[in-house]
Order: sequence, then structure tokens, then C-alpha cells
Amino acid sequence: MGSAVGDGGRLKTISIGFEDASYDESPLALALAQYIGTEHHPITFGPADFDLYTTVMGHLEEPQSSATALPIYKLYQACRDAGLTVVLTGEGADELLGGYHWHRGDALVRPLLGWPEAVRRMLAASPLPMSAAARRVLARGAHDIPTRYRDWLEAGGDGYRRQVLSGAVVHALNGTVADVPALWAELLRDRSHDAPLHQTMWLESQTRMVDFINFEVDKMSMASSIEARVPYLDHALWEFCATLPPHYKLKGSVEKHLLRQATQGLLPEATRIRRKKGLASPYAGWLRAPRLPDWAETALDPAALRQTGLFDANAVQDLRRAHQSGRPHLGPLLMGVLSTQIWHDIFIKGNM
Repeated sequence: MGSAVGDGGRLKTISIGFEDASYDESPLALALAQYIGTEHHPITFGPADFDLYTTVMGHLEEPQSSATALPIYKLYQACRDAGLTVVLTGEGADELLGGYHWHRGDALVRPLLGWPEAVRRMLAASPLPMSAAARRVLARGAHDIPTRYRDWLEAGGDGYRRQVLSGAVVHALNGTVADVPALWAELLRDRSHDAPLHQTMWLESQTRMVDFINFEVDKMSMASSIEARVPYLDHALWEFCATLPPHYKLKGSVEKHLLRQATQGLLPEATRIRRKKGLASPYAGWLRAPRLPDWAETALDPAALRQTGLFDANAVQDLRRAHQSGRPHLGPLLMGVLSTQIWHDIFIKGNM
């Protein structure tokens, strides 16, 4: 993030790193700032920052199954502390130029979807290196883009999601839950002749980008009275990129190909050619702790879960034990439960 303010109009940049080395890109951010010559302000996110969650939820106003709002909130706080009121930020580039791992993954998996189901499932269960999402997409073998997009982004698995809901919620939802892929298919009805990548990117621009990416940035920036400007969402840029063929965006396994070419000589080569590492929050590891901070333990306490009435207390405790034992891919679902409990406490019970 940056804004051309200060003496002489020198650009200030703000970046966030992580105490968890597997999430951290601080050295690259510093190298880029030095290359450009900015006044750089790095900050670090650590386990103690999860205690900001109730404050963040007060601004976010919606539950979520990730905790990316936490580092984003802290980043905008740092912008305010640096004296900034307007910043440039990079949201929209991935939706514009095919930058997400599922764009790349879908291109690799798609040719295999015509294989026999038994072969696909065997390949999905093999020790070959692939993400959990890729294994899920390959095993299920959906040919339509809306269903496959859901499979790429699914959190926790349908079985686990149903188990953690309370009986009252399951009963109330019975027969009333919309078929989300069918709703998404309506968005693509007039785009069936577009390339698969372009269909996915269009669907994304109408759903996840609006309701998650832009929503989160707007809420977290306004929480610190910062105006976040997003040049990659300029309508003229989108209209231009919409005319480009898919290989300008995803070339082989190289995402955002056009942007990489356009920045040749403008960025350090290590930055320009580096595979995207998205901003994430290390909440899965944090949730594996034997004991969480009091506010989180209170929210996940069986008595609190029963009082809220949205989740099955026993199933949530089983989910928590499974996650703590190291069973993979359960973090988003457990985070979603905790997030909903905190949201309910603030906005339904009024415990601000």
C-alpha cells in the first residue's frame, strides 16, 4: 500500500509481515521498497493480534470463515499511524488477470475431468503434489463451471458443515436453501461461449470480489478513516482486459502474465517472476492451541453454543478436537463457527 504524501511528495509504503514464517514476505516487501525508493513502514502480525477480533467484527458486521480482515485491519491502522489518509491498494488484479491459484489449478485439472471416475478418484487420493482443493475438484469431476468454482472454494466439506449446525437450524433450512451453483449459472447464461477462464473470472467479479474482497477492504479501511483507492478496478482497464484472450492472463501456469510483462524493468526480477502468495491469516495454527484467549473460549463454550442455538455444541467440540489433532482443512469451518458466535454476541445480544 502507498500514498504520495509527505515532504517532496515522496511515496510512503506500508506492508505487513507475519511472525509465522510460512506466511511472511517481509524481506521481499523491503527489497521492493528499497528498489523503488519509498519511505517504508513495515509492521508484523503475530498471535497476540487475534485479540483484535472482537473489535474487527464490530467493523466487519458479518461472520466469515477466514480471518483476513485481521491483518487488513492492522494494515490500515498502520496507514493511519503513518499519517496517511488516502492509499493505493492492489485489490482487483487477481480477478482482472487470472491471479488466483484456482485459475491455474482449473486449467490443469480441466483436461482430466473426462477420465473415468475411478481413475480420477485414484489420482486425487495419490501422493502426487496437489492442493486439497484440487483433489476435491478432481474427485468430484464437475463439468459445469459454477459447481466447480464452488468446489474450489468450499470450506470444511458439506458433511462437516451439516454436522455442526444445530437441529433447529437444519429443520428451519430444510428445503429452503438455494442451489448456489444454479444461481451462479444464471449469471453465466449469456457467457457460455466464453473461454472457461473468462467465465470463472466473470462469475468471480459478480460474487466473491464484491461480497468479500471489496467489502472487506471498504470496511477495514473505513474503520481507520482511510480512503482506499483501487486502480485495478478502473472500469476502462477492465473493459480493455475483457477484450484480451485468456493466454494474456494465464499463460501455462504463469498467472497475471500481462502484468508481469508490463512491469519488466520496473520491479525487481525476483518480485516480477515470483508466484503469487496471497494475503492470508494464520488462524488455523492459532485455533490449534490447547487453550484460546478467554473471549474465544467463552464463544466456543458448549453452554454459549447452546444459548446461541445455531450450532450443535457436541459437534463443534468434536470439530475442535479434530482440528487440534492435526486433521487438515478444518480451520475455515471452525473459524466460521467462532466468527458467527462473536457476531451474534455483538449484533444480536448487543454485547459491544
